[in-house]
Amino acid sequence: MASRQPRNIDRQLMESDRWNSLFPDFEYDQVPPEEPSSSRRHTGQVLAPLVRVRSLDEVVTGLTHEQALDEACRCLRCDVKGIRVG
Repeated sequence: MASRQPRNIDRQLMESDRWNSLFPDFEYDQVPPEEPSSSRRHTGQVLAPLVRVRSLDEVVTGLTHEQALDEACRCLRCDVKGIRVG
């Protein structure tokens, strides 16, 4: 029942049933990508401990624009398991 409540709330507020256009159903094949991404996982830059002690700046500054784009292109289909032969 809880999974239908957001749909019902949206229908009441917007006075139309637009749920399927906002959140279409996706189907995925259980096939790993032909060529895995050569990119490794990116991590955000972190302030050094000595800087953190005397600063109110964010500790993790996040990714650069290029790192974010590269990270978005990585395959995140961890649920797909390749069949090991041999």
